[in-house]
Amino acid sequence: VSGETVTLSLWMGTEALNVEQVLGPGAVKHIAVRGRPNPAHCTATGKVFLSALPHDEAERILSSPLKRYTDKTIVSRARLMAEIKAVRRMGYAINDGECLPDVAAIAAAVRNLRGEAVAAVAVTMPRYHFTPERREEIARLVSAGAREISRRLGFAEEGG
Repeated sequence: VSGETVTLSLWMGTEALNVEQVLGPGAVKHIAVRGRPNPAHCTATGKVFLSALPHDEAERILSSPLKRYTDKTIVSRARLMAEIKAVRRMGYAINDGECLPDVAAIAAAVRNLRGEAVAAVAVTMPRYHFTPERREEIARLVSAGAREISRRLGFAEEGG
């Protein structure tokens, strides 16, 4: 539906791990190698998992110096914690060239029956596709997809 690459990741305690991927039909694709861990502080899936943790645990994970991967990588813990707070509010996370300079992604949590974030689904694309309009569309699609998977796992949203 998105026309982009979709990835499913699991949380490994301090980083997100790619476990499955469906490539988009376009000529330019982002390949997320299965089994490859991704840093939590500069990937959409990592930020989703951090946002699902208690505040103190997220701060502990981010207490070591944050590695800069690109000029857009957030390396300030205070700034990253503010972004994680925004992810909690919005329900999805954005990576706009923070880990790889030419790659953007939006991710949302997949929740189990108890409401725990057990996976993250992400749509990944070349940054030149990541216009403000496309961002809104992808955020809606990713959020809806994560909600549907969560519903199938038995999660019932409050008020829903």
